[in-house]
Amino acid sequence: MRGISIVLIIILSLNYVGYVFANNNQIIIDNYSYKDGLTTSHTNDVLKDSKGFLWLCGQDGVFRFDGYSFRNLNSFVKDTLKVECLSILEDEEYNFFIGTVGKGLFFYNTHTERVNRVNLDIGNNSNIYQISLYQDKIWLATNIGLILINEREINIEDTIQTQLILPNPQNRTSQENIINILFSYPDSNTLWVGSNGALYKLNTNTLVFNRINSHPQNSIRCIIQYTTNKIIASSWDGGIFGLNTRNHEIENDSFISTINNYIGNARVIDVFFDKDERFYVATYDAGMYIFEKNEKGEIYTSHFKNDKKKQNLKSDIINRMYIDNSEIIWLCMNQPALSKVYFSKSNIQNIQLEVDKVNEIISINQSVKKDKLWISTINNGIYLFDTHDNNSLHITDILKLKSNNISICFQDNSYNLWIVDRRNGLFIVPAFESQKLLEKQVNFTIYPINANNLLLPYNDGPYITKIYEDSKGRIWIGTWGTLYLITLKPGFSTASNSSELEAKCNVSCIYTNFYNEVYDFPIVPVLSILEVNKYEFWIGTSDIGIIQFNEDNSNNISGKLLPFNE
Repeated sequence: MRGISIVLIIILSLNYVGYVFANNNQIIIDNYSYKDGLTTSHTNDVLKDSKGFLWLCGQDGVFRFDGYSFRNLNSFVKDTLKVECLSILEDEEYNFFIGTVGKGLFFYNTHTERVNRVNLDIGNNSNIYQISLYQDKIWLATNIGLILINEREINIEDTIQTQLILPNPQNRTSQENIINILFSYPDSNTLWVGSNGALYKLNTNTLVFNRINSHPQNSIRCIIQYTTNKIIASSWDGGIFGLNTRNHEIENDSFISTINNYIGNARVIDVFFDKDERFYVATYDAGMYIFEKNEKGEIYTSHFKNDKKKQNLKSDIINRMYIDNSEIIWLCMNQPALSKVYFSKSNIQNIQLEVDKVNEIISINQSVKKDKLWISTINNGIYLFDTHDNNSLHITDILKLKSNNISICFQDNSYNLWIVDRRNGLFIVPAFESQKLLEKQVNFTIYPINANNLLLPYNDGPYITKIYEDSKGRIWIGTWGTLYLITLKPGFSTASNSSELEAKCNVSCIYTNFYNEVYDFPIVPVLSILEVNKYEFWIGTSDIGIIQFNEDNSNNISGKLLPFNE
């Protein structure tokens, strides 16, 4: 038996700094500044929106980053925003609230491409440090207090009525009335408020503040959840502390004490845990710290700062730290304006398939169990590869397909296996049988069900180029000239023949080149499908670029070509 190696290559930026952590993880740091098109000397806040764009608040307004280049908001809207921006938040309609320095609140309507100031009855001269949408209300953390806007919908033509809530109303110039940060648990009537003078608990029903004795941590800059009944707060000049949310007592365990002993008097701006339980501390004067525990509970520390010898961070001053849904950490800093921090395991991994001969590997798809991969080949059928033990299971002898020329093997979240035979079209292994493969039960035979009737009348099963599952559990199938949407019904996963498959799903033809009176563009072929949000889908094609399909509340779908010449 001869072995064939599949080499998975992750291409990293050539301009990075790397450090090795536990579990052979390597931390990568990329820096962005003027040379990358980010025309601002420092940034104050960062947000990744629902479409994957990164939005930055800086001295010169707001910037959008698509992963390749930066664009100032003023370059693609009908208005001009020339003011230093402090905070940004996306709402459910994909519009943005923008907090500024001394100019109050702005609203960017992405549908009309207009940017307008929100006229507040309290005036428009505040510094807005954070914007929060909570309990269908808008909460603004500002230098003049906590501003509450009870109306969720904003009409920029009107003057908006507000409530100014002060932790210390007897002394309006008190530092305790400068609000830096807000934090809340879902479905809670408590809003934790970090001010420049103390930590407060606000009852959102009565709007009554309860001052928490957190001395000497007097200027609260960040609040996160630590455990079920415990939060961690960070401060400007007192490190971090844990607070029991039930009895309001400070509880600093050994982990918190170790961190405070290490960072000393550093001015803590932000803290958070990542999915691997690493703890990050961003400071205004001492760079960034990362703390992680090993299997024995021992704590290891890494410190990243402006050090020419070690080529760490380019600045010790961090204004904001943010982790996006891809576990990438973004640091808003002063010169350079932005740094990207992420972990990478070994850059190259060899996967060994013990087969006589593999002419061509067509596709690799992740299974429902994320540690296993479905590998489709020409002439050798399908392999199930386990990334934990680096072993592969050749399942062609188990699956009785009509040929071993397989272009796609895709498993949906219900465990159904969708197989595309290049000559014979679409076949399905229902979940009740495909799960046996994941459990490595090999002493049985599976006869995949012919599912080509689902794609009638066009019958282009052999020409399927992409299968995709959206957040609603629907299956999108793209071919050389057709796009289908399949909604599964109860009983689909236990079907035993073609008729049962047909009866247990609804198939819609979104578009076909055989009947193209609806659209004036072809789909030849579908190469990729992406759910941008629950109402918008992008279809990548070979010949005409990207098609955007939008779905309304009645499940009607319309499409248009996306222009990329702007």
